[in-house]
Amino acid sequence: MYKEIYDYAVKNNIVSVPNSTLKEIAAYINLDANGTFIGIDVIDKNNRKKIICPDIGSLAFAGNNANPIVEKRLFIFDKNEKKHSGWISIMKDGSKHNAILAKIYSFIETVEKNNQLIVDINQKLDDAKIKPKDFISFRIADKNGEDQDVWTNWLSEYLTKNSNYVDSIKIVSSLTGNSVESVSVTKAPQVKASATGTGAYVTAIAAPSFESYGLAGNIGASIGAEEALDIKSGLEFLLSSKEHFDSRFSLLHWYENEEDIEDLITESLLLKDDDNDEDDLIEKDRELGHLLQCAITGEKPAFLPDTSYFFCQFIVPTKGRQFISNKYTGTYKDLYNNLSLWYRDSSIKLYDNKLKAFSYKILTNIYSIFFALMSDSELSSSDKYKKLEAKFGNTKIELLNSIYSGNQIPRNFYVYALAKYTNSIISGKKQSIQIIQIIKIYLIRLKREENRMDSEKETTAYACGELFAIYERIQNIASGNLNVNVTEKYFSAVQKAPQIFFPKLADLSIVHMKKINKESTKIWLNKQIGEATEKIGTSFPQKMNDIEKGEFILGYYNKKTELFSKSDNVNNVLELKED
Repeated sequence: MYKEIYDYAVKNNIVSVPNSTLKEIAAYINLDANGTFIGIDVIDKNNRKKIICPDIGSLAFAGNNANPIVEKRLFIFDKNEKKHSGWISIMKDGSKHNAILAKIYSFIETVEKNNQLIVDINQKLDDAKIKPKDFISFRIADKNGEDQDVWTNWLSEYLTKNSNYVDSIKIVSSLTGNSVESVSVTKAPQVKASATGTGAYVTAIAAPSFESYGLAGNIGASIGAEEALDIKSGLEFLLSSKEHFDSRFSLLHWYENEEDIEDLITESLLLKDDDNDEDDLIEKDRELGHLLQCAITGEKPAFLPDTSYFFCQFIVPTKGRQFISNKYTGTYKDLYNNLSLWYRDSSIKLYDNKLKAFSYKILTNIYSIFFALMSDSELSSSDKYKKLEAKFGNTKIELLNSIYSGNQIPRNFYVYALAKYTNSIISGKKQSIQIIQIIKIYLIRLKREENRMDSEKETTAYACGELFAIYERIQNIASGNLNVNVTEKYFSAVQKAPQIFFPKLADLSIVHMKKINKESTKIWLNKQIGEATEKIGTSFPQKMNDIEKGEFILGYYNKKTELFSKSDNVNNVLELKED
């Protein structure tokens, strides 16, 4: 994926500056044209942006070395800090090459000799709530010291003299096919962002590669020194933007921007759903991007380009290393169509007892899927997101892929849903609607993959689920709510051996039916039994596989929802077929 990131950086003119990194400056030491201290310019937290600043890379971690101009407050003004002397030293070297750097160093010399001045400056910084690890820069006669033309040439020479730099060899770039100077191991640029910690190197020197560089197969892949800087700049830009990077998913997203296109991925499914408060979810729905709203309401979006977007997984498995994988790309038109398909495939009808009517429920929050499938102990953990990561791992990204691509969801989500729903039934707990939606999505997309969407016939397992719901309703009408009902006792058993346990349920239903006094209710219930058994045929299955168990659960849920209306004329009940 380096190739796409390189192309993105070049196309969007994300300038690569040698020996630089992005830093968020908290305050400027303001000097006049002669280098005399004027005051401190504090940058409001809401207005701080990451900008290009000089950086000496791995050399900064050796000995007492520090970066020039822009550094942490404690390195500049704390004489007891071991890197303070290193910062003084590199600024002294820079003062010999550039007038602006010379004025900064002149100020430093004054401060070093005037203890009261350094006390006053530290007091001002304390009053402004500038922390010891916040970055400080210098502004000389209204010109920022980190401006690119001030330090680039000098710093390159400085690093050549002071590091173990070895001249790179000429190679053929795997990114462009051009003859370039290979990136050196000793000067490999580091991507620095919150996601990379102390930094992650961009290296590729005749190393085996599969797809990281846009190549197929296990072949050697190499990148040039300048190309590595472009990749570094592109990654730092993307990782530092909340519109492009989701830390919980380790997701890096970017798009080709021919027009001013809003980011739709972060604003759609990657919402942090820490609770199931319905009003909160409704409010979040209102905040979704325009395309998502169009997909929900069925409106035609005003602007639907074919411009491509990309996303991939970005992780830093160990210190200094980065790993990019699971590339996915599509167009915004594809995204719109596939999101619409996701809502159709996940739609489930709910019976609203207050309104005496049905309403639809669709899945718009990907976190609700994870939380629905987690156990109570996992959800009550002090860090449920770590539990989520341990349970689902890389399949989180695979699920996201299926949403955006319109393809099948990972099978493990379906298997989890089967077990979770059955366990909640037999333990008498409330069943999560998201579990039914996951089962329905998997079965709908399985039928679509097998080209069976033209089939209107319900399966035997689905009809068995309907019949089970009818037996449950008969007992409920006859006896009311019991401590242990037929559902809790037999729900798991009939999935394992329908041929054995359904006849027992039939016998129980005869006993329960005798307790019902209203003749019209008996007629209605017998009609329901007759319709379900006609679909099943002359015999029950001996056992059910995982697919049939899902069909059974979906049939049970849909029929139970219908029966809650207490009507023999319920139309448009959600079936296992395309909407």
